[in-house]
Amino acid sequence: MEEVFDELGYTNQRMYFGDGQSALDYLYTNKDLPFIIISDINLPQLNGLELRRKVQTDAELSLKCIPDVYFTTAINQQVVIDAYSTSA
Repeated sequence: MEEVFDELGYTNQRMYFGDGQSALDYLYTNKDLPFIIISDINLPQLNGLELRRKVQTDAELSLKCIPDVYFTTAINQQVVIDAYSTSA
């Protein structure tokens, strides 16, 4: 993905996290307004769907209106339905 961003000339700073909890901690402690969250559904500690729900239900984070996109290898039909139900 980094190669694609570079090829397209995106200058926005990009942050990478190894698990959903680390991403959520960053969102709670940083006042920046993220442009988008791109995550896997199958994240350790806090999966992508749980991360999205926490962002949507937290009063401060939900005001940031951060769009969310999933990239995943999950082939479970229920996971796809769950992802759509979070408006991701």
